Amino acid sequence: YIADLFGQRYSGAIHGKALTAWAASAVCGPMGLAYLRSQSYKSATHDLLSAIEDEAAFESAFGCTLGDHDKIAALIDAKTLSISRLMEFVPDGTVDPTPFLYDS
Repeated sequence: YIADLFGQRYSGAIHGKALTAWAASAVCGPMGLAYLRSQSYKSATHDLLSAIEDEAAFESAFGCTLGDHDKIAALIDAKTLSISRLMEFVPDGTVDPTPFLYDS
């Protein structure tokens, strides 16, 4: 197909450049999407943490206060503190952000 469009003389070079671009996009594309999802996840957990009204229940469940940002970050990294767990502590009627994580 490339030879039909551009001729035999340049088909090798064009094909090599196309394969290089496809390989780069195969690596960078998923990495970019994973980064965007992680940023959406962090934003959603931050929003849910700010919506918690019963700080005593949160502290008894996770062993840290809402102001202890280092401990909260460690709990999130360990998957102990997740969006589904945070939904237990936010007021009724709060929208679960899980379906919208890929909308960024």
